[in-house]
Amino acid sequence: MSKGTGLILSKRVLAIEDDQISRMLLMKPFLSVDSACRDDVVTNGAQATHGLETKKYATIKRKRNLQGISGLELISNTTLRIQRLQKP
Repeated sequence: MSKGTGLILSKRVLAIEDDQISRMLLMKPFLSVDSACRDDVVTNGAQATHGLETKKYATIKRKRNLQGISGLELISNTTLRIQRLQKP
């Protein structure tokens, strides 16, 4: 993918990772694609839950086991919340 393709133009990415080096590696592809890509990086489940409740993300990159909540539990809770919001 080359810079300026617009494939991730104006998209928000949430990266959930507690290790600093892993965070940098997770975000590198998004940062090099397009400067319009907004990234939020958090280090634990509580921060991730807050971010997911207050913002919309095009992509969520997470680790399987987070401090305070598992990555799978976080996605499951988020999916249930989205389904509840979509019901009339």
